[in-house]
Amino acid sequence: MITKLTLQLIFVLTCLCHAQQTIDTTLTHARVQREYLLYIPVAYSADTPTPLLINFHGLNQFRDGFMEIADFRSIANTTGIILVYPQALPSMRDGDSRWNCGYQHGAHPDDIGFTEAMIDTIASMYNIDQTRVYASGYSNGGYMCQAAACYLNERIAAIAPVKGSMRDFTRAKYEHLPLPPTPVLMINNTGDGKVSYGGADGNLSIRDVIQFWVDSNNCDADADSTRLGEIDEDDDVVVDHIVYSSGDNGVNVELILEKVNIHNMQNDGHSYPKSSERSPWYFDSPTEVWRFLSRYDINGLIEPREVEFSDDFTNQDFRLLQNFPNPFNQTTSITFTLKSPGNVNLSIFDVLGNDVEVLLNHRMNAGSSTKDFFAEDLPNGIYFAKLTSENASQVRKMVLLR
Repeated sequence: MITKLTLQLIFVLTCLCHAQQTIDTTLTHARVQREYLLYIPVAYSADTPTPLLINFHGLNQFRDGFMEIADFRSIANTTGIILVYPQALPSMRDGDSRWNCGYQHGAHPDDIGFTEAMIDTIASMYNIDQTRVYASGYSNGGYMCQAAACYLNERIAAIAPVKGSMRDFTRAKYEHLPLPPTPVLMINNTGDGKVSYGGADGNLSIRDVIQFWVDSNNCDADADSTRLGEIDEDDDVVVDHIVYSSGDNGVNVELILEKVNIHNMQNDGHSYPKSSERSPWYFDSPTEVWRFLSRYDINGLIEPREVEFSDDFTNQDFRLLQNFPNPFNQTTSITFTLKSPGNVNLSIFDVLGNDVEVLLNHRMNAGSSTKDFFAEDLPNGIYFAKLTSENASQVRKMVLLR
């Protein structure tokens, strides 16, 4: 049994190393040749409709370098999503690669049209789930992400801009127009020296952007706020996760907010937060971005579907998502959604059915929750997460691999 499992894991790792593809390609839009990188993961199957995640780079960045910064490849290899990193054109103003976030004037590039053409081109070559096209972006790419959600509101299911804001002309154009419910996760810093938290020069404040989406989605006016755990009590860093919930179609508007100027670590609070051995980051942006986006499609909160239950009936009141990352090394996160309040048990057991740990066992309110599983002292192998609520259960297989 152990030998068979070891061979299976070696095979999986070999595939991870060799089967994925990074494709540098182009398309012509508005008589201009445009460039983008595609990442096709090992888990992609042409038989299965696949989500697409667009990642817009920041000012004067380039697609290949940005893929190393905003690196979703391990997530893609686990989940099967296709990644695309488009390239902005040089600005006529200063030559820097810059996204035109919908400004209609003169010779400015049509980046909104390019984005839609890119989605259509990729969908013509791969089996893309058109209800699950997502956008994220950093800095200037965060502005582009916001614009895409407005101008392409029938195509973009959810967005997650990092250290970006919204241009005032975008709000002026859309604040009185009905938009489909749009889930939004923003990641910002109150001391950001490049994208001001308070807004400036045609850029909305982060509070105003959040309010725009809260109003558009009809979310609750009052937010729930959770403070992330301290890493260094002496670094004056606090990070809050702020959630405006109960929007139309079950969508949320969320903000992960670094509440101080932590320039000694993050270049005046503007760097892209991600896991690093060199920096005590409080969170990993790709992980948080995908954890948020994956809960939604173009119709809002994804309903439970194609779920195997341990009993002979179907209960649509809850959903257990695949843990992430998977395979995992020591720590993984397990997310589940309840459509109604109920008694919940979330337990871990091994391949022989032995109980390993009870993560939760109490009554919970409706909504989405995440629980971390720490496996420091457990041997490599296959484990199972089992969610039980009332008379039904769901099980997910997890692989611990150090």
